Amino acid sequence: MKIGETGNFQYNREALRAIRKKQYGNAIAILEKSGKEGLENQYSLFLLALALVYNNNFPKAVSVLGRIERINPNYLPYIQLKSFLGLKSALSREAAIGTYIEAIESASSDRLLKRVLREIENTGDFILYQKKSKIKDFVVIPKPKFKKDSKYQNLKVAGVFLALVFVGGAFYLNRNILIKQLDFFGNRNAVTTSVSSSEIDGIVLGSTDYGLLNRINRKKTLEFYHSREEVLSDFRHAKKLIKGGKENKALIILNRINNSNINYVAKEKVEFLIKFIMDSHDRKYGEYNLSDIKKSPHLYRGIALLVRGRTANVSEKRGGLTFSLLVNYSKNSFSEVINIFAGDKPDIKNGETVEAKGIFMPMKNNFSSSYLLAASIILKDRKKE
Repeated sequence: MKIGETGNFQYNREALRAIRKKQYGNAIAILEKSGKEGLENQYSLFLLALALVYNNNFPKAVSVLGRIERINPNYLPYIQLKSFLGLKSALSREAAIGTYIEAIESASSDRLLKRVLREIENTGDFILYQKKSKIKDFVVIPKPKFKKDSKYQNLKVAGVFLALVFVGGAFYLNRNILIKQLDFFGNRNAVTTSVSSSEIDGIVLGSTDYGLLNRINRKKTLEFYHSREEVLSDFRHAKKLIKGGKENKALIILNRINNSNINYVAKEKVEFLIKFIMDSHDRKYGEYNLSDIKKSPHLYRGIALLVRGRTANVSEKRGGLTFSLLVNYSKNSFSEVINIFAGDKPDIKNGETVEAKGIFMPMKNNFSSSYLLAASIILKDRKKE
């Protein structure tokens, strides 16, 4: 049975009323009570995440968003809220653009997401735009739906099952690290990527992560772990690589874990480290065999990539410049083609040799739809006109 918006109408209505009155603590209490009674669904979880964000409880909000993704990753209010939080935590205009491009990939018909993308692209002062952004302008909050469900008992059992899966799932993430990464509503200058080795060590996958391996996955995962010890070994190794300044190698391991059969609570910790690396300054760019990336794009999300080649299909799009790069071009031959998006509109034309550095962003595990979010583009030659 599909778990939709047919849960307890009364709970949802009262919770929404409390949110509108800015009584966020009351809303949280109502929705948590609903969950304990097995009446949880994607709508009530969305309201809970919303109330938690308003109440500045970001760790728990992120955990609840993960639960919505498990039920329905294409649920539009979830996509809008997740994108808004991505905007508020973005360290650059390009990162925010990447967040909304990814959201539109999942909800291509949503006008609100497209409007926000245009606003981010066109704003003259991104930092000010980011600071003044309010949830009400970026997230549509639907009204609760009432529908008599003859299969009420099945819904309740399903809700209890979800609650059991996630019991003990809320985790405590070092507050100092979280504030550095998720300064949604405070001073922009408070955002920093300076995290100590001890703080990285404080992010652990262990006994608190109930049922580390998900044994009931309905979907086939891109990666698979057979034992808890295998996951923990990889996670420890990734943290060691981060502390050693080898972020790209760490990302490949973290992306493997994040696309595996571990539970969503554990994935939130992994995702935090991935986002921490992706938003870090002074990344070390590396050259990779694109044929390897092409086989498993999901493993290379966020890596700092350096590519050289010849430009083609140069055009203005989404407030920036997009083009195809014929990698390792020589005498009408090339090894691969990669899409590149540059938000600062560099002065390049078709048929020019460039060196591009940027962050690799896979799309739906399809290399041809993926792109490099450029940090810098250096022109190596220019034909005389």
